[in-house]
Order: sequence, then structure tokens, then C-alpha cells
Amino acid sequence: MLHALTCRESGLALPETISREQRSSRAQMMELSKYRDFEVRHRGSVVSLDLDAVESRFLLSGSSDGAFAIYDLHQGHDTPAYTYKPICGLSKYQRFIHKNSISTVQWYPLDTGMFTTTGMDGVLKIWDTNEMRPADQYSFTGVIYCHAMSAASMTHTLLAVATAKCHCVLVDLRTGAKTHTLRGHKDAVMSCQWSPKDEFILATGGSDSKLMLWDVRSAAGSLMVFDQYNGDTTANPESVNTAHNGLINGMRFLSNGLHLVSVGTDDHMRLWNVATGKNMLVNYGKLENFSLKNIQIACSFNTNPELVYVPVNSDVCVYDIFNGDLLVTLRGHYNTVNCTVFNPDTNDVYSGANDRNILLFSGNVETESAFCKHLDGDDRTENNTSATIPAAAADAWSSDEDS
Repeated sequence: MLHALTCRESGLALPETISREQRSSRAQMMELSKYRDFEVRHRGSVVSLDLDAVESRFLLSGSSDGAFAIYDLHQGHDTPAYTYKPICGLSKYQRFIHKNSISTVQWYPLDTGMFTTTGMDGVLKIWDTNEMRPADQYSFTGVIYCHAMSAASMTHTLLAVATAKCHCVLVDLRTGAKTHTLRGHKDAVMSCQWSPKDEFILATGGSDSKLMLWDVRSAAGSLMVFDQYNGDTTANPESVNTAHNGLINGMRFLSNGLHLVSVGTDDHMRLWNVATGKNMLVNYGKLENFSLKNIQIACSFNTNPELVYVPVNSDVCVYDIFNGDLLVTLRGHYNTVNCTVFNPDTNDVYSGANDRNILLFSGNVETESAFCKHLDGDDRTENNTSATIPAAAADAWSSDEDS
């Protein structure tokens, strides 16, 4: 950090260098938060999480009982210890929820007034956040494993739906019609992700072990099919043009859109060059993956090295994306982890699991340690929401209204 400050003062480093150094340091010191947690709201497993891209403020969670909840992460910001409680949501026995497990929840990228959910009941629901009821819904034949909207889109409002019927369907939210059907997989499509840089590029992974890249302006065929052996037919002739030797049930583009990370039930994670389609041959070791549904992995933003957060059994494993080193293992759950989300504003990571808990992993260990002695003293309150803030951390700003 001192070196970064010196370089910045002398003009040898860009302004964002210090921010990147601080983010990187926190990311590698990450551990389970001791003083911030989430109230257990769901009666089933937490299967999907999403953080809004507008303010990084509202965390949306979906459950295996068809229910969902929304948490405001800005609540309790002036309190060192806090338990986040849902500000709204629908429980298992209320109207409009999915009949079976939710598979994916996602905020509309440009506005928190709308979010989407898909479920194992084969229904896509478009929700009005203010009314807390569906504004529209679409039915599909069979199970929906995943859906995704493009955060980079400026010209279209397409939503990709990965179905059990061997193809990915594109729904135009503006017209309310199913506009495209991307055909190429020979079995169920289990995962889909839009490029964060190119609004027309979509990646899909299926239970046929194929990972495909599409340009939705030309839906007649895929742009490329990723090959784990990079075209070497002598390596394993039966596995040519397959990305994994099992189901592909998770993927994530890096923030620059130039690389793609995928995970499969062959217990491997692979890094791909999107421009060339080449397997980068990074060895991450064995990652146990027995899930028969989509799992959410997350990638860091503006850190050096860049990191990927992967659910592995009851832990979240943090890897250096480009050299494959396991840097940290985040522990705290008592059952299988299904989803992870990275907060680019605070560098926190949120995870949901079959133990019904949502956990917060924080890289701001020094701040939590500073409050440790204070919170363990006489000022600790029963609900952890009104502890006195030390003078050193108190707000010293004043306004004319106070005078």
C-alpha cells in the first residue's frame, strides 16, 4: 500500500491503483463476518442470490420452497453489529409464488423496480417490486434450470432461458414474445450467461458436456463450441468438442468479458479465452461438484489477482483465476453451498446454502477487530442493533440545521 501511495504521488500510477491494492488486500484476508448476518427467513434451501447492479444495495434471495426475500444492505450502516432482516418478499403459502423450487432470481439490470424469477415448475415470472406481484409470466415445457439478462444491453431487452428441452429460448421483455430458439445442445441446457461487454454474446452450457458461444443476431448456429483438448483429437477422440466430461452447471464471464470460467460435474473448473475459444489449461485441482442443478459462481471486480468464488460442498473456495492457486477457503455453512455473489462496492461475498442460511464474508477484518473489544463489553445489546459506536468511528460531520 505504501508503494502504491508513493507511485501515485509521483504520478507513476493511475488513480485507481490504490483502490485496486486495497481491494486485493481485503479479498485475500476474507473471513466470515463476526458481527453481521442475515435473519433466517426461508423454510427451504437458499438456491439463488442476486445483488442489484444499480446501487449494490438490495440483495434478492430465492428458496427451494418457491419463496423469495429482499434485504436492504444499507440498513445498519452506522452500526458495527447488525442482523439484516427482509424488507419485503413472499413466503411459501402466499399467492403468486412458484409451485416448486426457484432456480434463479435476478434484478433487472437498470432498475430495481423489477426483477425476474424462474422455477422448476417451468415458469418465468416478471415481478413488479413495488406491487410485489407478477407483471407478466411465461410458461415453458419442462424444467427451467437458469435464466439471464444482459447488463450490457443498450438496444435489446432479451432474456435467455435455459430449459430441459435441449435449447435456450430468448424472451423479449419489450414485446412479451419468445423471439429466438437457440438449437445446438443435444440435452438439457443447465446454465447461461451474457457477456458483460458485448450485448449480443451469450454462453450456454448443457448436460451434454458442451459449452457454446452464441451471437443472438444470428441464431442459426453457435459462434463456437469450446473444446477442452483444444482440437487435439489424439487426447481423447470421444470427447472432442466437449468442455467437460460431465454436466456443465455453472459459468461466469470475467468483468472484462475476455474470459469465461465454467464448472462441471467432472469435478473440474476451466478458464476459456472467449476470442479464440481456447482452454487456458489452468489447473485448479479437484472441485467436488455433485449438483444436478445450476450453481452460481462469482468473480471479483478490479482486484489483482482476479479471483473466483466457487461453492464446493459446504465451503466457498477462492481461487486466483489465472494461476489456479487456492487462496482462501471460506467456511461457515453446515450444508451444501448453492450460490455466491460478490459486492463490488464493499468487497464482501454473500453465499446461500441448503442450511437455509445466507452468510456474509468480509475482507474488512481490521475494522471488525477494532470493534471486537467494544462489542464484547457492556454496550452489547440483545439484538445487536443499537450498540454504541466508538468516538473514533463516530460521524464528525455537522450541518447548519444543528446550530
